Amino acid sequence: MASFKSLSTDFIGSQYEGGVKIFLESGEDVRIFCDHWFADRQDKIRFESAEEGATGSGGYNAVLRKVEQALDQRLTAFGIIDRDVLLADEKPDLFWETDDGKFESTVPYGDRIHVLRRWELENYLLKPKAVSAELACRVSRWA
Repeated sequence: MASFKSLSTDFIGSQYEGGVKIFLESGEDVRIFCDHWFADRQDKIRFESAEEGATGSGGYNAVLRKVEQALDQRLTAFGIIDRDVLLADEKPDLFWETDDGKFESTVPYGDRIHVLRRWELENYLLKPKAVSAELACRVSRWA
């Protein structure tokens, strides 16, 4: 008989949901993705905040940690983090890179973590077509 002992309690439901889980830095980021851009794909993609506990501490470290934990549980998981993390993580050369091809090819946090080309997710609200173009190639690669 199968046992839940080896599953993290954070991911028990995810074992039965299927699809792709994408961790974002905050609950606000999740609302933006779900309400404005991917409402029609909720059956295949599940966006989840990486915020932890009552304090709501999230951010890129929480995204990195959650993706790793999900992969340890054999789930299909990815993360999306804001570009500003590159300054905090002392990667200024990459932060200031203007060549999209060079920026994209670096994958500083591995192939499961996407670093946005703009400072933070909310900047895409200024130009909605930009996020559509940015994510169109991602969705087909992640599927």
